[in-house]
Amino acid sequence: LMHCFMELRQILDLLTSWDWSTYFHDFGKDDGKYPMVSPQVALQLLERLRGAEGKNVLVALKRSERDRKKLWDTVHKQ
Repeated sequence: LMHCFMELRQILDLLTSWDWSTYFHDFGKDDGKYPMVSPQVALQLLERLRGAEGKNVLVALKRSERDRKKLWDTVHKQ
């Protein structure tokens, strides 16, 4: 149960802090900041957020529209 909540906490922290550079830098390391966030989950969440742009979901991320799209494309490619 704790393992499940740790995974959710890391996903939530990644999305609220929008800390993708740290995620990619530490990817594959056991001592990284987000070791339990798989690339598949991260990509699925980004795709859902991108699909919900018109629904005011991304307001909490506080990024401009252009920066979000550019970052999304970068994350998707990596």
